Amino acid sequence: CKDTADDSGDPCAMGCAYDFAITGSGYDSFDGSVLTLVLLDVTEETPVLLVIEQETLSGGGFSYSWPSEGEHEHSYRVDWFLDANASCSCEAAPMDGVWSETIGPVTSDVDITRSFDRNYDLEGCASFYGMDACPDADR
Repeated sequence: CKDTADDSGDPCAMGCAYDFAITGSGYDSFDGSVLTLVLLDVTEETPVLLVIEQETLSGGGFSYSWPSEGEHEHSYRVDWFLDANASCSCEAAPMDGVWSETIGPVTSDVDITRSFDRNYDLEGCASFYGMDACPDADR
């Protein structure tokens, strides 16, 4: 926790804020595809969207950090997909690459490092329904 202790000595008595970071590498075959990534709080039955990131992938990798987004003992999921077929929407593999990482309950900062693999999340597109994966496209 970051300086949130109260007189009782409980380090999280007044709330905790943890940092998140994710780094991906080895995604070279997807260079030029739009990467869409979300951070969700999945502590409750209905996930809460916290962050959306989008960029055109280059150099085969990506890196994001979100200071103070995590709460003590909450659970989170990071979902990301690469729009390989340029359809501007998430479609399950093999059309697009879709991955997911679940974390928690968190009790410290989170640092996720993922190298490309073909262990696609076949249900990962659910986080992206209705989301435009081509934010800069002229349509």
